[in-house]
Amino acid sequence: MKNLKDLFVSKEIAIKLKEKGFDETCLAVYRGFDLYFDKMICGYVSDLSENTEFSTNSDLNRYDINKKEDTYWITAPMLVQVIDWLREKHNVELGSPKNIIFNGGKRHFRVSIYKIGETKKGLLQELSGFNEYYEALNTAVEQALKLI
Repeated sequence: MKNLKDLFVSKEIAIKLKEKGFDETCLAVYRGFDLYFDKMICGYVSDLSENTEFSTNSDLNRYDINKKEDTYWITAPMLVQVIDWLREKHNVELGSPKNIIFNGGKRHFRVSIYKIGETKKGLLQELSGFNEYYEALNTAVEQALKLI
């Protein structure tokens, strides 16, 4: 993990999640292009910067604002929260990205998307060629959202 914001989905994915019915309470929220954390963490991470910045923001509470039609304020779930939601609500499971090393020493990440049935799992899609772990995971979440 290079930055704390890597643990959260992008605003674009958050909007797609809202369209798919995601309405779970989250620890963070997007306000415009910035990611704000709950007051128990007391800070924000700017999407416009590679550096993590923190500042006190004591008026933020738990976020369940996806029930509103606005996308200026939108919940920002953690990747693990979305992975759990996909599995529990839609029977779609994401495999953990695997680090693959080719003969020439070049490496990339591969991730699989499965449909969970009553008796077995079926492979829906396999994605590969990613240079970064979180790039693979975010792309898998985006693809899984297209499948539900």
